[in-house]
This record gives sequence, C-alpha cells and structure tokens, in this order.
Amino acid sequence: MSEKVRLDTVITQPDRPSGRGKHVAPNAIKTWASSCGIPVVQPENPSVDLPDIISNNQWELAIVMAYGHILSKPLLGCFPKGCFNLHASLLPELRGPSPIETSIAIGSSCTGVTLMEMVSKLDAGPIIDQETCPILSESDGPTLRSALATSCIPLMKRNMNRLGDQSYPSYPQDESRASYCRLLTKRDAFLDFSLPANAVINHIRAFRSWPGSIMEFNGVPLKIGQATVFDDPGCELSDAVPGTMISDSSSIRIRTVDKWVSILSIQKPGSRMMPTPDFLRGFRLPASVELPFQSSMPLVGSKPFRFTK
Repeated sequence: MSEKVRLDTVITQPDRPSGRGKHVAPNAIKTWASSCGIPVVQPENPSVDLPDIISNNQWELAIVMAYGHILSKPLLGCFPKGCFNLHASLLPELRGPSPIETSIAIGSSCTGVTLMEMVSKLDAGPIIDQETCPILSESDGPTLRSALATSCIPLMKRNMNRLGDQSYPSYPQDESRASYCRLLTKRDAFLDFSLPANAVINHIRAFRSWPGSIMEFNGVPLKIGQATVFDDPGCELSDAVPGTMISDSSSIRIRTVDKWVSILSIQKPGSRMMPTPDFLRGFRLPASVELPFQSSMPLVGSKPFRFTK
C-alpha cells in the first residue's frame, strides 16, 4: 500500500442472504480480498469479537469506510496508531449513513471524500484531508458512488505514509456547519409530487439503485427509471394540481408543484424497465388522472436521525 503501511487483513460484514433466491453469498469486499489473497475477518459483533483478534495479530491502525457498524470507544482504542474513516461527503456536511444518495437528492453540485480520525461521536472526528468530486447533471447513485471510490485513491496516496508514522495534520470540524443525513428506507421510493420538478428528477437519479422511485396507479406500484423536466407550454393545464398525470400512446407526464415531469422509462411489477412508448403498448393508462402521493420525509437535519428501518 505504501512504504510504511502494509494491508494485513480486511474486516467486513458476515456473509448474508442476497438476491431473489436469498442465497448466502460473500459481499464484494470479501470477494475482492479473497481474489487478492488477503485474509478476511467477519465478526458478528465487532465490539465483542475484535479486541482479542486485534491484539493477537498486533494490528496497529485501521482504515474504515461504510462498514455498517458504529465502533465503540474501547474498540477504537485497540489500534495503537489510531482508527481512521473515509466518509463520502465533505464533512461536516452530511454526516450519517446515506451521504452519496442524499447529496444528489438535495441538488448539490459537489461532494467528496473526507479522511478523518474516528471518535465515538457520529462522523465528528478531526479532519485530516479531503478530496472533492463534482456531481454532474447525469450523475446517479451508482455512478457517483464509483466516482467517489476513485477519489479515495489520490486521497490515500497523499496520506498513507503520514498515517503510518503519525505525522499527519488534522483540524477539528466546525460544529456550527454540521448537517446529518439519515438511513434510507423503502418508503423513500415513493415520489412526492408536491415538490418542484427538479427535486423529483434528483430523487429519481439519487435512488436509482435503491430504494428506487415509485408512482402508484390504481394500487399498482410503477417504478420510474428515468425522467426529465417538460417545459412545453402547450402541455400547461391551468387547473392541474400536483400529482396530475396525463398520458397518450407514447408519453406520460406528471404535474409537480411548479412544472411537468416527463417519464422516459418505467417498469411494472414482475416486468423489466422499458422506454415509456414500449411500456404503453402493453399497459393502458387514462388520458388524465390524479395520482395519490404522500409528502416525503426530510433527508437532512441539524441533528442525527434515529437509525430505524
């Protein structure tokens, strides 16, 4: 990894059931480590299981990213040279579990990765270094995740030796600027048409991988793959309320609080995602109807959210 730091072991989540068949399978991190011949440890309870393992192997420092556990203060203290975190936002903004998707959903134009010292408080440790990453108009959850992973490379190249010999600089986070994102749930898939059109588009881009974006018609959840803002004045209906859907043989448009959104690809349950004209050949929609929808939950707050599913 560097002149002064050697990757000894990868610690990751235990194998879990995944996919439609719910077969127990290794995650991508374990698969990569195993292919590289790197030992893998998968504790069920890190705070209980890891201290003895760390001591027996004489591990000196840890780099953590998206592990999925809040590490206890005693566990953090088991590494003589410290425990460091790569967080996918420009801290102190968007502390918490969903910074990648949230940054797109709220319309940010830039994000990044922060290397910081780990403390027992959520994503609040001193900052060592940051690498910025633009959010492009075509960015979605998966592509931004990939871009941020690439951003970690120069960040770690600059800092790996300094972590090894403990010569890194750091500075405290500005708590007055701190914001928090929350754990996403299946409920976040449902689109809120009382929002501006750009916010609806951002939602679709952000949650493309999970939990997706859904509108409901006659009790049937229809998943939206892509959409765009529609500005054709001829489509303006003076009395259209948010959630109004108009459709013809090749298009679906939905009114938000300020503009119309044109649906470019859509999927019904048990089928595949397809372009809207193809979808409409086999799924009849009325010329005009008001769709039901609920107000979305806030994605960002000034205090940590409770981690509930």
